[in-house]
Amino acid sequence: MKSINIISGKRIFFEIIVIPYLLAFILLFFSIGTIVNLIHYQKIIFSLIVVVLIVPYIIWLIKINQFIKLVQENYNEDKYYISIVYFCAYILLGPFFLQKYQGTELIKIMLIFHFLAMISSAYLIFYTSKRICTIENKRNLKIADYIETFILLSLYPIGVFYIQKRLNKIIVKK
Repeated sequence: MKSINIISGKRIFFEIIVIPYLLAFILLFFSIGTIVNLIHYQKIIFSLIVVVLIVPYIIWLIKINQFIKLVQENYNEDKYYISIVYFCAYILLGPFFLQKYQGTELIKIMLIFHFLAMISSAYLIFYTSKRICTIENKRNLKIADYIETFILLSLYPIGVFYIQKRLNKIIVKK
């Protein structure tokens, strides 16, 4: 079995919460100061702020699932990686669509992509929460058994602390 590094709470706090929110604040601060000159780029600046806040969270979910892959034998990751690819494509292509299309045309296009991105992100959180609880309980679970973990993973950035503590306990046991 490969070695597993325990990620400290302070490191997660800085990687997922402090640094992204600080970068988003800096982007917002400088965009407000020059908003008169950059009115055409408002949508792109807003999209960059969203990307800066979401990408570390997605990377953290990927790290969790890489850990689960090391620990669990019957790990099926096909749908999981399809969801990650779609969600990342949505995040990267969203600013392009915001800049290129206007009005009802934009709404029609983004409504479809946004709906699929919501389903994709819900699946990422669902799959990760189910795998965490399966490793903790070492049995097949019902939805009621991992709904708490699902809610904690959904409550970014608050749930990060609770989930990371549980992951560190699993790592210590292994």
